[in-house]
Amino acid sequence: MTTILSLTSQSAPTETIVHFYRGKKSLAYLENKKANCVNENLFIFDAGDLWFNIHGRDFAEKMRQKYVDNNIKIYELQNSPAITAVKDINKVDWTSNTAYLSDHYYHRRISKKLLDLSQDIYIIKDGIYMHNYNQDDIVGIEIVSKNYAQVLKQLFILAWNQAKIIDKFGGRNF
Repeated sequence: MTTILSLTSQSAPTETIVHFYRGKKSLAYLENKKANCVNENLFIFDAGDLWFNIHGRDFAEKMRQKYVDNNIKIYELQNSPAITAVKDINKVDWTSNTAYLSDHYYHRRISKKLLDLSQDIYIIKDGIYMHNYNQDDIVGIEIVSKNYAQVLKQLFILAWNQAKIIDKFGGRNF
């Protein structure tokens, strides 16, 4: 069952807006919403490949192409031991989108001792998105707030600067 619940009425743009989403289709809606923010940076605290497992490779590739088309730069922090260095953009098993890898994707590994990432948190434009992909509890929370997004972007940058560069796709700063 897919549920979208808004925890606000028609608010002025300066007010904080919170939306709650439930189900796979709702999270696909959130992914599309993030991918439609043109010329933005997307900061991701990534818990692993849960997103990919829920939506599948075809959907993931479609989103990656949207990020390329909309000139979105992705900065991703992970602490999964499975994250590996990208040595050749033509030889990765998780995407065939070389434009995404060469011009839009940057990643680093952060120690679990510094930051244990157990949930996905995305920060883009004036919004924060949190996803939970537990088997029977697929939910998303969207917080539309310039102030909250700004604070989380600052926290992301602090963590990014403490994270390990694992390949040439992690050396870029802001």
